[in-house]
Amino acid sequence: IHIDEYQKIDLSKATRLINLYYSKSIYGPWTLLVVNGSSNLFEGTNPSPWVNPDGSMYVGSHGNSQFVVSSAPHWKGPYSSPRNVFSGDGQYAFEDPFLWFDSINNKWKVLLHQYN
Repeated sequence: IHIDEYQKIDLSKATRLINLYYSKSIYGPWTLLVVNGSSNLFEGTNPSPWVNPDGSMYVGSHGNSQFVVSSAPHWKGPYSSPRNVFSGDGQYAFEDPFLWFDSINNKWKVLLHQYN
């Protein structure tokens, strides 16, 4: 995905914002990630992260009948403004996206649940 080719999402109008917590242990303590003074990384729900071999990161999520992608040079950010990769036609909704990079075919792919 070349995310610069897709429509930018205006975070000032966002209704569902994604935050990230991290810890050295699954048992905590957990710390809220703050990037550029904000814990609101991007708009969406059900984030689907993908970490590249170089440590850079893409996070796909859905919101308001759209699938959006944000990127960062590292999991701690800073994250790019989310880009709309595709939108539903309003007839169907989708959720629970899973984003991955298919290295055999050199393409990004997403699997999601669609319903009406």
